[in-house]
Amino acid sequence: MKCNLIYLILLFSLSSLLINCSNSSQNTIPTKDSLSVLIISSDHSIGQNRLGFVIIDNDGISINNNLKEVSIKNINSETKELINTKYEKWFTGRGVYRSNIELSEPGGYELKITTEFDLTGTALFEVKENSSTPNIGTKPQIIKTKTAFNNEEVSQISSDPNPDLSLYDISYEQSINNGLPTVVIFSTPSLCVSGTCGPLLDYVKEISEMYKQDCDFIHVEIFEDFFNKNLDDLESLTLSSPVEAWGLPTEPWIFLIDKNGFLMNKYEGFIPKDQLLNEVIFLVSNN
Repeated sequence: MKCNLIYLILLFSLSSLLINCSNSSQNTIPTKDSLSVLIISSDHSIGQNRLGFVIIDNDGISINNNLKEVSIKNINSETKELINTKYEKWFTGRGVYRSNIELSEPGGYELKITTEFDLTGTALFEVKENSSTPNIGTKPQIIKTKTAFNNEEVSQISSDPNPDLSLYDISYEQSINNGLPTVVIFSTPSLCVSGTCGPLLDYVKEISEMYKQDCDFIHVEIFEDFFNKNLDDLESLTLSSPVEAWGLPTEPWIFLIDKNGFLMNKYEGFIPKDQLLNEVIFLVSNN
């Protein structure tokens, strides 16, 4: 993960984009007069996947218009599959293209896009046999999350400059055994390479105020030794044990778990507030 974070710092300085962390094995394929396609989702495996990517033109400007065609294919096959793609607006000037795709075999894949003006762009991504993060429909491994009960204690376990104490007053192990569903957000507001950890955590804080009686909300810091550190220190930071245990390759992540401890859904990277709210409403209403 540290390698991915450093890679993205360099990428952001060149593209002037704030996007989610990507896997260093996912490469843009430059061709003459083509667009640059950057895949920002990283945990692709057999089954259902949420593919996320951004498109940058030759002037370094992000594109957000409708696409004429989007396809994927295994690099060992000549057969391409057309996929539906929708632009997902995050906040001012930021967003990502999203596609829900079903993948049946592992290996290297090619994503190709064509705009309405017939400009093209291509990128590669890797598909694994199994997800590196907990699988939907299973009970994730028990993780030991830290608790705190005042601002001084929270400052030792969270880099959020404006923390909500209710996101730290119960551990994960307690939450999945108290008969309530649980929302877990992994983010590092002060050390976030993608620039989305803080805004996403703010959404969780707002929604938790609405459903705190019906659902537990837990924030887990990405790094163990974040205190008094900055982005220049990424290579020396230690990942927190929950991040290691759940195999998170990037940040931020959100996991939605039912009252019986089963993972109902998960999201890598930023998601819009209304989408997150709908997920929480569904989680609460079905528990």
